[in-house]
Amino acid sequence: MLDDRHQLYIQRNIVVCLAGPCAEKEYTGRWNRVGAQRDYEQAADYALRCGSVEEANALLKWSLIRTNRFISTQTVQEQIKAVAEALLERETLSYTEVQEIVRRAFTLLGESDSYTM
Repeated sequence: MLDDRHQLYIQRNIVVCLAGPCAEKEYTGRWNRVGAQRDYEQAADYALRCGSVEEANALLKWSLIRTNRFISTQTVQEQIKAVAEALLERETLSYTEVQEIVRRAFTLLGESDSYTM
């Protein structure tokens, strides 16, 4: 059994893995199973660290619900839109570039300047 700190680390990483495919579905109306295959595999690998296959499946289902709820908030929607627009201009972005785009979108919404990823 994992301690709470490792459990939280795994849960956060699963959400990170699922966020891209969930955001894409939100905007295109469909799942990109082929393009997101590696994201799903990584999420499953993380989930399997938490226990049995049955427990991993339950964790993945819960994480998918949690991720969809998270990306449906207005702040996150604006951040996703800003990143998507930047990706349309350029095919790839560095972590630092994404961080700055997200920070700007967060600030434009009137949120605190102290947001960090």
